[in-house]
Amino acid sequence: MGELQAHKLTGVALRLFWVILAIYSMLIIWAFMPVQGSGLKQALGVAFLPAVGVLAALGVAELLVVLRAGLKDKPLNIFLCMVALATIGTPACIVLHNVVSYLAGTWFGAPEEGFFFILALFVCPLLFVTGSIGVIHSLMNGNGSGVHSRS
Repeated sequence: MGELQAHKLTGVALRLFWVILAIYSMLIIWAFMPVQGSGLKQALGVAFLPAVGVLAALGVAELLVVLRAGLKDKPLNIFLCMVALATIGTPACIVLHNVVSYLAGTWFGAPEEGFFFILALFVCPLLFVTGSIGVIHSLMNGNGSGVHSRS
């Protein structure tokens, strides 16, 4: 792959990162809005599931672009992959938690399943925050694989 194509893919990866960060932030703000008398939360609730689907699709696109670009800056590459995997992993773990809980309850009468719940609620968001801070730190230090350079 040529240097110009790698540079373009890096720009695409970073644009995807900023869009993912914006949507993820909006979903977190929505999740922590007070419920009592909040017509805004009810109005925005209609867009919640489609936004999660778009976020997961953007995470897949981010992962594919980062892997395709083969960035020379390894920390930036790793942090972008962390963000993409966390973005994909959160809704996937939520779905897996619900499926496994239902099947365990139906077949074995078992109580709630906790593994995918912990992954979805704690591990994936922590991975997202760590990756986001790492990407921003890499860009601020000029390690953006030629995208930003310090003079």
